[in-house]
Amino acid sequence: MIPLYKHQKEFLAKNPNVAMLVHSMGSGKTRTACEWAKTRGRNTWIVCPKCLRENWRREAEMWGLLVAKIVSKEEFKRDILTYNIGLLIVDEADWFFSPLFKSKLSKAMKWYIEKWNPD
Repeated sequence: MIPLYKHQKEFLAKNPNVAMLVHSMGSGKTRTACEWAKTRGRNTWIVCPKCLRENWRREAEMWGLLVAKIVSKEEFKRDILTYNIGLLIVDEADWFFSPLFKSKLSKAMKWYIEKWNPD
């Protein structure tokens, strides 16, 4: 297996409950997210653009992450109330935040945050 980069090890050592990985393309964000999720042992869901679903499936399989479901942004905002999500990985998170949580996608994310992270 390919060893982790120093910045990946440092992130994983911090073991945050909530985090945003804002690194350059090719810096290993997907792998870091998979390694982090594996330490959680919870029902992992991934939300990403439709065009990245297959990539996430391959990456999760490559890094040994058992994923409950991979959904598109559209499915997430439409069906959020029916999901039983334990851990959520959001790819392209900037799509989820609009001023004052006005968009349907932002409202769905706000609902998830308030339900699972009330602090």
